Amino acid sequence: MLVNQLQHPLALVPKTALAHPADSAEYTLLIGKMLASGQTQVLSVVPASTTAMIEQAIRKIAQELVNKVEEHVKAQAELAAQAAISEAANQAFFKEMA
Repeated sequence: MLVNQLQHPLALVPKTALAHPADSAEYTLLIGKMLASGQTQVLSVVPASTTAMIEQAIRKIAQELVNKVEEHVKAQAELAAQAAISEAANQAFFKEMA
């Protein structure tokens, strides 16, 4: 899912708009400020970001994505279980009525 995000980035920011432009690395860390409107202002590249910092950030993002998928799967399973219980109760009711 994270790799798929490359095809649909949240924003594209030209290097000239950043206070500290990124080096030539494939990935870099950015710092942003959350606004009351729910938007995020991208302020700058984090200077001297290490490979370890970038890898840790990627792992945290990936873990959050996994958590969201697991929550969604759990919620869907609970809905399916409730639907099955309701269906069984309805069938029992109609058998009793017959």
